[in-house]
Amino acid sequence: MKKSIFVLFILLPLISYSQLVKSYGLEFGTSFENNGWNHPDTAASSYHNKAYMANYNFGLFAEFLSKKYISTMVDVDLGFRFFHFQLDNGNINNVTAVHNQITFANISIFEKLKYDSDPWSVYLFGGVKANIEIKRSIDRDFSNIFSGSKPVIFGLTSGIGLAKRFFRFWRVSFDIYYNHDLTKMYTSNLGNIQLNEFGFKLGVGPYNPATK
Repeated sequence: MKKSIFVLFILLPLISYSQLVKSYGLEFGTSFENNGWNHPDTAASSYHNKAYMANYNFGLFAEFLSKKYISTMVDVDLGFRFFHFQLDNGNINNVTAVHNQITFANISIFEKLKYDSDPWSVYLFGGVKANIEIKRSIDRDFSNIFSGSKPVIFGLTSGIGLAKRFFRFWRVSFDIYYNHDLTKMYTSNLGNIQLNEFGFKLGVGPYNPATK
């Protein structure tokens, strides 16, 4: 009896994996185009009226409930939003660089429409996301904006991707994505911050060919 329970305990995760999980692994993403800094008021009167923004993400992904042409995806990661500014203090030849950073815990849930032709897979995806602030590092000239920013931001995510299986049970993927914040990160009478982001993601992890 004890041996049977032990064997069941060992096999249960494998059985569950074969039925529910198509793939999982690590992913890294970064943006190459951001916009949405819409002239909010700031204590820095000499900044160049625009932020250079960048996003970096690192975390985990999992593909569940896979059918022939559709799967459910979940991404959980840490996200780092950088806001870089230039202050000239009235003298364009004397520019000071200012860097602000907000760290988020991010979760995305989306559907993936796919076409598989072993070892390749091409797909489209779309769904919802949430960014939960966990840390910030803000320069005093911009503290009035970021201290009033939303701690939770909801949005949409979509994109296209390409994946390839290798060594039978592993797969790498490359995605081009577009993220749109539905929640305004900050708003005032003078402007707001509501980001749109284009970027790419790289992923690698185990792959289960037993599921569709």
